[in-house]
Amino acid sequence: MAWSNRSNLVWWVAALATGCAVSSRSYKGLDGGEVGYADLDTGIAATKDDAAISGKAGTLKGPTSTPPVVGPPLASDSWVVRHVCQPAAHAAHFTWAEYDELLAELRKPRYRVVPMRDFEGAIRHADRHVIVGLRHDSDGSICKCSEMAEREHAMGISSTYFILHTEPSYGWGLPRLQRREAELPRYRELEHLGHEVGLHFDGLTMALEYGLDAGKFIGADLDWLRSHGLHIVGASAHGSGLAKIAHFVNYEIFASMNTQPSVAYKGRSVKLGTLHLADFALQYEAYHVGYKNYLSDSGGKWNVPDPIAALRALAPGDNVEILVHPLWWGRDDAVAAIH
Repeated sequence: MAWSNRSNLVWWVAALATGCAVSSRSYKGLDGGEVGYADLDTGIAATKDDAAISGKAGTLKGPTSTPPVVGPPLASDSWVVRHVCQPAAHAAHFTWAEYDELLAELRKPRYRVVPMRDFEGAIRHADRHVIVGLRHDSDGSICKCSEMAEREHAMGISSTYFILHTEPSYGWGLPRLQRREAELPRYRELEHLGHEVGLHFDGLTMALEYGLDAGKFIGADLDWLRSHGLHIVGASAHGSGLAKIAHFVNYEIFASMNTQPSVAYKGRSVKLGTLHLADFALQYEAYHVGYKNYLSDSGGKWNVPDPIAALRALAPGDNVEILVHPLWWGRDDAVAAIH
């Protein structure tokens, strides 16, 4: 397979602000660029299809003296279809055929593929297998998450989908924080297909950018998702655009995961290492599960020349965490359109 690191997407600018990688100075695992939302103009406007939304959520740059307020749930997903699903369908860095090749490799008997909740237990009993923890960060691509999940299910593979709670399809919009209840069936369907659903958390970004309490922000969304029947025990830190600017990683909010005592941005300061996973009934954070090897397509580029060759080089008893962003995958003609 020829795995080309294709040129950067430009199609997403209208709806998303594409963030850069978290600095790799000493930050575990976050080695490539990810979609960021720190300077996002959500583009949400009141329409006949979006009757629950009033007004346009404007761009907020830097700290604001008036933090967002919580609004009522959003009932319609028509905005998601128009502004998230349809644009995403027409662009990609890698093809679904290439993803099928990756899945075909992972189906071989030498591998044992598990969702992230089972990864630490599996690596303690690796035995004759290469243990693979397969995860996905939604990062503005919830519709592609659904398609990727179907392909994995058809191949008998279970993985983990971390839902970013600061992406437009989740529902938040400034100056009001709202959630799209109409998207809940997508999340439940992921579990129905045998996958795990977790939270892709962005609390520090919201604390520094808008003055929210990071712990309460994360906890409120976990409570909301769980109240609707989702079984969430894990989370992964989002690499927002602000994370690079202010030099932090979102998991540094948790004790023993921080590399600095605090982080500051334009007059706001947040103490790090003050929370615990148990405070949120979480069992793990995805960058702290003891993996020996790490493969990622962050920023639309693999961190190795050929991920399948890298997998084949692993010996029985080895383990690897693979991060695949559905955002970067799609139809053959979508990839061709970039070139």
